[in-house]
Amino acid sequence: MINEIVMLIEKKLRLNGQCIVALDGRCGSGKTTLAEMLKGYFDCNVFHADDFYIPFEKRKEDRTGNLDTKRLKDEVIEPLKERKSFSYRPYLCMKGTFLEAVEVESKSVAIIEGSYSCQSELFDFYDIHIFLDIDKNTQQKRLKERESEEKLVAFNERWIPMEERYFALSEIKYKCEIYYKTSV
Repeated sequence: MINEIVMLIEKKLRLNGQCIVALDGRCGSGKTTLAEMLKGYFDCNVFHADDFYIPFEKRKEDRTGNLDTKRLKDEVIEPLKERKSFSYRPYLCMKGTFLEAVEVESKSVAIIEGSYSCQSELFDFYDIHIFLDIDKNTQQKRLKERESEEKLVAFNERWIPMEERYFALSEIKYKCEIYYKTSV
């Protein structure tokens, strides 16, 4: 998997001098892990979709996700496309607050990882789209290893159904150039 992705990024770099990669997929499928692995191959910036979630008080129940696509586009994607240095303020969902600004130096490779990162409003801005899938049993095992019991309940009752709705409505896994089903 990693070799195919590295080769595709290198191809895009040769053609454009820049490559913006979106890593979308089910929770627990390895998006953050893959982003970190890619940092071992490229001097790149990694952005986490979680840092761009909509504050709780502004969320609507009928949404197919919690990502503030406008803020991600305006604060990160557009400056990346313009190859400018910039700053953004991550949103810490657990505390319901914005953190101090993060200064970002423009690099030729950028990875935006997280569920909802391939939403239709953002899709065309990326050079490469990757979808990571996972079977339900492995997903539950991984979530149990990293989350508290309380958070696991929230994942199963709220976050996973919301993700599944997004995946069903967008059919994103069929639109991505790369699809991988991860396992243990």
